[in-house]
Amino acid sequence: MHNGDMDADRTVVIYSWRPQIDWEWRGDSFSGHPVPVEPPAFRVFVVLVREEQENEYDVRGSIEKWNWLEEDLELEQAPIEWSTRYGKKLW
Repeated sequence: MHNGDMDADRTVVIYSWRPQIDWEWRGDSFSGHPVPVEPPAFRVFVVLVREEQENEYDVRGSIEKWNWLEEDLELEQAPIEWSTRYGKKLW
């Protein structure tokens, strides 16, 4: 549910992939810097993007969440249980 819309999940697209590298922030907020690290084994990176209504800023989508999830054994670079977790595969 989003802003009272019970069908809001239909406006979310899930992107998933297995990146070759991950990044970790080292140091404090002001003088820190990103450091490359090995991505978690047997995991895919998943980003949930919500489609936005037409607006004056030409923003077409916003990131709702991102996370590492276990990779599905049958569909490479997809999260585990993708076929029951999400509505349909787009590509």
